[in-house]
Amino acid sequence: MLMSAAVPPPPREFVVDQPFVFVLRRRGAVLFTGRITDPVDPGPAA
Repeated sequence: MLMSAAVPPPPREFVVDQPFVFVLRRRGAVLFTGRITDPVDPGPAA
């Protein structure tokens, strides 16, 4: 038997250049809602 791991696909670029609203759901239940009003890149996380 040969051991191997699945290779994940490369990440997609997501450009945010205007305000937007998002909803995180699981099995139809809303877990979290959010709103981005000023999409500015804050730089790398500290």
